[in-house]
Amino acid sequence: MYSIPGYHFISKLRPVGPRGGVGIFLCDTYEYKKRCDLESMNSVLESVFVEIVQPNNEKNVILGCLYKPPNVQTETFNDEIKQVHPKNVLS
Repeated sequence: MYSIPGYHFISKLRPVGPRGGVGIFLCDTYEYKKRCDLESMNSVLESVFVEIVQPNNEKNVILGCLYKPPNVQTETFNDEIKQVHPKNVLS
């Protein structure tokens, strides 16, 4: 695991093997919730998401990190993203 003072490291690691996965460094002044319901980990898409809680009843912000392996076609990758969150429309 990586560490940078003043930051949280939120990650989704590959279930097998010593390497791989995706991660986000988020300043530790932010309150956040990990959004496991949006995550994906397969041969087409790796992703991790957090919801940053906003003060004063403002709308929260969802931040994500997505990885497309180099051998995956872009169209296949985009189709997989739509499966993770069907309301997401890519152009």
